[in-house]
Amino acid sequence: MQSKPLPTWQTKLSDAMRRDPKRTGALGVLSVVLLVLIGRAMIGGRAEPSAAVAGPAVVKKKSVGDAAMRTPNKNLNAAAVQKWLNSSPSKIDRNLFAIKLDFYPLPSGKGLAKGAKSNSDEDKSAAQEADVLKEWAARSEAAQQQARLLRLQSTLMSARPKALINGQMVKEGDAVTANPGDSQGEFRVLKIEPRRVIVERDGIKLEILMK
Repeated sequence: MQSKPLPTWQTKLSDAMRRDPKRTGALGVLSVVLLVLIGRAMIGGRAEPSAAVAGPAVVKKKSVGDAAMRTPNKNLNAAAVQKWLNSSPSKIDRNLFAIKLDFYPLPSGKGLAKGAKSNSDEDKSAAQEADVLKEWAARSEAAQQQARLLRLQSTLMSARPKALINGQMVKEGDAVTANPGDSQGEFRVLKIEPRRVIVERDGIKLEILMK
């Protein structure tokens, strides 16, 4: 029995080109580029790096004039500081907490009169406000006393609700009194709700509940 000969690289390359010609072509191009780069490096390149060249360092020399100008100033400053440290503090002749009234003139009489007038106006305004509040409290107390005499007997809810108060059938907007013919105890009906009526007199709103 004869043994088969081993395939050579030429045979393998031809088989690979038949199986996948695109990949084989790309690998061939890359191989050629690699060989070209290796050849250029071996022919024209240098194996060792270029040697560094050292140059003389340039040092700026200090001029004698600058040193001569700085040294005396430094010595003078040190001497002044030492003198200040050795000297005793000077005595303070004036009182630091004293207030000079010349810098704070008193207000003129005209200004005082104006300020006094302003205070008087403020006091007058405050007194008027107190009187208004006192009057309002008195009217509110009187209205509450009159409203206690109103008896809500029933309410009729409809498109135009009505209420029976002290035997008077009234609707929203009507006037009602605790005592018929008493104009001072008259209230205006603002709103009628189930088992409740809101009345008003002199800007004072009161609530009347059905008991």
